[in-house]
Amino acid sequence: MDAYGGNDEESAELRKLLAEVNDDSDNFEIWEKLVRAAEALEGGINRNSSSQAITAVRSVYDRFLLKFPLFFGYWKKYADLEFSIAGTEAADMVYERGIASVTNSVDLWTNYCSFKTETSHDSDGIRELFERGAVCVGLDFLAHPFWDKYIEFEERMEGFDRIFAILGRIIHIPMHQYARYFEKYRQMAQSRPLSAIAPPGTLTQLQMDIENEGAGYKAGRSQPEVERELRTRIDNYHLDIFRRTQNETTKRWTYESEIKRPYFHVTDLDEAQLTNWRKYLDFEESEGDYTRTQFLYERCLVTCAQHDEFWLRYARWMLAQPGKEEEVRNIYQRASCFYVPIALPTTRLQYAYFEEMSGRVDVAKDIHDAILFQLPGHVETIVSLANINRRHSGLAAAVAVYQSHLESPSVESAAKAALVAEWAKLLWKVKGSTEEARQVFQTNQHLYLDSPAFWSSYLRFEIEQPTSSETEQQHYEQIRRVVDEILTKSALPEAIVQELITAYMRYLLERGTKDAAKEYMNLDREINGPMSVQKMPKANLETGKTLVGAVNGQTPAAPIFKMCGIFGYINYLVEKDRRFILDTLLNGLARLEYRGYDSAGLAVDGDKKNEVFAFKEVGKVAKLRELVEKSGVDMTKVFDSHCGIAHTRWATHGQPSRLNCHPHRSDPKWEFAVVHNGIITNYKELKALLEGKGFKFETDTDTECIAKLAKYLYDQHPDIDFTTLGKAIIKELQGAFGLLMKSVHYPHECIAARKGSPLVVGVKTAKKMKVDFVDVEYSEDGGALSAEIANHNVAVKKSTAGLLAPNGMLAPPDKSLLHRSQSRAFLSDDGMPQPAEFFLSSDASALVEHTKKVLYLEDDDIAHIHDGQLNIHRLTKDDGTSNVRAIQTIELELQEIMKGKFDHFMQKEIFEQPESVVNTMRGRLDVANRTVTLGGLRQYMSTIRRCRRLIFIACGTSYHSCMAVRGAFEELTEIPISVELASDFLDRQAPVFRDDTCVFVSQSGETADSLMALRYCLERGALTVGIVNVVGSSISMLTHCGVHINAGPEIGVASTKAYTSQFVAMIMFALSLSEDRLSKAQRRHEIIDGLAKVSEQFREILKLNDSIKEMCAKFLQNQKSLLLLGRGSQYSTALEGALKIKEISYLHCEAVMSGELKHGVLALVDENLPIIMILTRDDIFPKSLNAYQQVIARGGRPIVICNKDDPEFPPSKTERIEVPKTVDCLQGLLNVIPLQLIAYWLAVAEGLNVDFPRNLAKSVTVE
Repeated sequence: MDAYGGNDEESAELRKLLAEVNDDSDNFEIWEKLVRAAEALEGGINRNSSSQAITAVRSVYDRFLLKFPLFFGYWKKYADLEFSIAGTEAADMVYERGIASVTNSVDLWTNYCSFKTETSHDSDGIRELFERGAVCVGLDFLAHPFWDKYIEFEERMEGFDRIFAILGRIIHIPMHQYARYFEKYRQMAQSRPLSAIAPPGTLTQLQMDIENEGAGYKAGRSQPEVERELRTRIDNYHLDIFRRTQNETTKRWTYESEIKRPYFHVTDLDEAQLTNWRKYLDFEESEGDYTRTQFLYERCLVTCAQHDEFWLRYARWMLAQPGKEEEVRNIYQRASCFYVPIALPTTRLQYAYFEEMSGRVDVAKDIHDAILFQLPGHVETIVSLANINRRHSGLAAAVAVYQSHLESPSVESAAKAALVAEWAKLLWKVKGSTEEARQVFQTNQHLYLDSPAFWSSYLRFEIEQPTSSETEQQHYEQIRRVVDEILTKSALPEAIVQELITAYMRYLLERGTKDAAKEYMNLDREINGPMSVQKMPKANLETGKTLVGAVNGQTPAAPIFKMCGIFGYINYLVEKDRRFILDTLLNGLARLEYRGYDSAGLAVDGDKKNEVFAFKEVGKVAKLRELVEKSGVDMTKVFDSHCGIAHTRWATHGQPSRLNCHPHRSDPKWEFAVVHNGIITNYKELKALLEGKGFKFETDTDTECIAKLAKYLYDQHPDIDFTTLGKAIIKELQGAFGLLMKSVHYPHECIAARKGSPLVVGVKTAKKMKVDFVDVEYSEDGGALSAEIANHNVAVKKSTAGLLAPNGMLAPPDKSLLHRSQSRAFLSDDGMPQPAEFFLSSDASALVEHTKKVLYLEDDDIAHIHDGQLNIHRLTKDDGTSNVRAIQTIELELQEIMKGKFDHFMQKEIFEQPESVVNTMRGRLDVANRTVTLGGLRQYMSTIRRCRRLIFIACGTSYHSCMAVRGAFEELTEIPISVELASDFLDRQAPVFRDDTCVFVSQSGETADSLMALRYCLERGALTVGIVNVVGSSISMLTHCGVHINAGPEIGVASTKAYTSQFVAMIMFALSLSEDRLSKAQRRHEIIDGLAKVSEQFREILKLNDSIKEMCAKFLQNQKSLLLLGRGSQYSTALEGALKIKEISYLHCEAVMSGELKHGVLALVDENLPIIMILTRDDIFPKSLNAYQQVIARGGRPIVICNKDDPEFPPSKTERIEVPKTVDCLQGLLNVIPLQLIAYWLAVAEGLNVDFPRNLAKSVTVE
């Protein structure tokens, strides 16, 4: 591919992408770009393209499909391309390669057969192709498109006998739409001869039954009567078949309905999908039908091709079938050569064991060599190869394997250390030579002085040696020698040395001699006793002084951070086993997945006192769940009280890795564990200070300094209570954060703190709570007191000096004063705390399945959960700050955040819009009386009417919704309106005055730029209004007043229903503002009448879903760019549509104001450029129509969004999407829905992740 065709720029781009593919051949996105770039050479490949360009695109497709052979959609695209280049025969060859690669793809077989019926006149050849497809995919539960195409072909050929025969096969297959096929078969059977509608044996038996029952010819009945009786009985025979098969269909439907992605993709399936496949395979195996079970495995291994567990399971099942050795070999070969990544070598090792079992030892060794060629130094493979050599060639051959890899420069030091340990184990366990094994360790130790694996194996080797009373002293001396070498020779980190010495100390107590206790105590003092950290100046927790001072005399402003997810669960006097606790934490994280993250982790109590079990994993929550399941921890252990914390992380400090994953620990014993959202801006100063005093940091994160700071403060004041400790920590932290902390020193307790990051507490009690609020407790003079000694929000009346010891340090608190104030909400009738469960999360949607009683923490709140109670503390009391936090009831339902029958959340949310806009208007819009009531604005409405100007400030989709209603506000209120992008507003430092009203629009209420702009406006005294979807969000709490749009949870990253609900909410805002203007009354009535009809009009538009899907496939798919034209209020619709298309389909789309077309954009227009024009009727329709005529005159073929039955755009001449007509200022509500559907179907056609587009997160909470 030295010559590519196309211009120099295209060739350079293709070479660049080829180089990227060669560097990272597993990166699907780069491959995708490469395919698109090749297809676009010379303006799009066709039969007139140069031979170089055609060769280039073929080469790219061949390489791509060799790498990803299961992508059936790309086989079809390749075949279509070949058909356009070289004709039918070339396309046939591509299809044949495709069905050889993904044999059981219903879609590919259906496309191939359909292509054949359209391009060939050889009916026998087509029929033969259909029969081949029937063998490959006919048993698929979703094979109905294929069977429909086969029957359609035979109908065209008028082969009714063949159709009946096809239906006769289908009625025995459990499949989707089975009843439809049976009914058609039953109808056709009525006109078919008897010999054709029942097997000969069955027919004979039924005839005999009729005669034996005296209902036949011998009873004098005529032939027609006997035949009618016989047909009735044959029909009953068929009905028996129907009932059996329908029952089989019903049994499988449960599993089939849960399969959300039946095709292959490079992204991992979520755990729920994998679990469903496991259960489905269990069911089919238990049914005992070999053919159906094999077929289901083959289906599963398209979807789950990269999950080695299913290949291994398939091979094991097949091996259990008699005489299937070659089939097993084929399974292992496909998995090893094509699908399972080399980074997961288990399947290949199993393949090697199978070949060894089959007597092909050389092949087994070759498989090991192939793994090691790609993964040099893979310890498990080297050990396995050594063992094969030992089994077949003796011990010396195994030793030779170890030696050769220890001498190899391609094997890393850490792997070599592990191999030394395995070599020694071989000599010890197999040969029985302890001395030779010890010699291996001793002669190699100088090479691995910094290897924890080496020293751990060496120490374990000596400790595990068998001993007796006669040899115990010698055994002790051998172990002690290793310990001395660890202390004097090794170059291990201090934490690792401590862990190894601790293991030795356990040996001393369990098996040591009479002097063991003395040695144990000496080591304990040396390892765990006074350390350099105690020389660190002790912090005074009573004063306002901090460990790390402000920068340049100023406290930095709190930054906004990238959103992660926090979840915590605390049960008090409510017995729960570990399985329940872990599932609760994992499910909580799963509910937060939509926010975007790169790793996940959790921490729970261990089996022993002061023990913590922590699990961390890079990737999806499903991988963390798998790690937990494989850990072997006792899931049945019951806790009557417990605290567990969990986290999904989006890296801000330190790359994604298990090490950097939360929770973070204070020390190897996990004395304190922390999960944290946000950025600690002074973490470098804190880290440097703590490192200088002896603390060793394990990670690159800012969070670790919180945990280590907690340990430092606790070590200085071991009698401190958790509340005071939490306050002292928070006082030291600068930045924005939401955090949870647990500690072995405060079992079953949790500290939760919020500053700039949302945090909500869910409460679940067996009995109704006394009150629906929690008091806020304040520290005296802003100090973090040693104990809160007063009830009901009365601060300690005691001087700071009285709390200090003579040395100036915090004095141990008076134990008699160490009782906390009790939350009235959580007390039982006798005044004692009652059993309770608490759920903490950064998002209320993660709590709805557990409780609907929630409390939103405010900035600077520090919550302490203990003994079934929730206390809220603040360091200082600000003017205007409420003294209580309300316990609210959220109206969210669990099913509202699940996908239901839809394939994606975005699709579900598009189709929810008829209901979501009604929810926005419910209780606010009174159509009968033509009034609007917005309770959240009532108190401030007169002030807003008097304002000098209204400034709408937002980002992204919310900005577009503001643009959409600007004209309505100007018309109805006659107040000057400006619409600002929050980031630009801040960059300009735009002037804001006290008599301005600033409206902040945000779906999440946490948008970073909007929050910063809000604070900017508050500082300048402007009245602020929030229009948000999330109750308790930062914008909703910081603004003076506002409107909740009540659209329900929006999970998909691309906003859909929030846009239309924002639109409606702001229109109602404008209507309410203008209700005192009599001159606008008629106009207001028209708009209110229009709002009343919007929901039904939405439903009408959504019926166009299928036709829009077809239009996308026909005109927009595989394009490189798209123009969207709108004018007036429809320009904002075009902006929103373009954003949606860019966000999720990755297709470049530009929104252009139609009036600007002639100012440069018109140069782009030709017959090849796809254009969508919004041309619904309004006052400026003639001007918009002028733009349409300009496009048509230059050969453009625009898709037009117009009003229903508009004569200006006859269907014969224009591709059009018809929408109902409404009031002009509401028309954008209707026009945007087709654009949402276009964006969705374009993304689906490309196999993209619609709900989680690359590089984007739902809550954009970073600057």
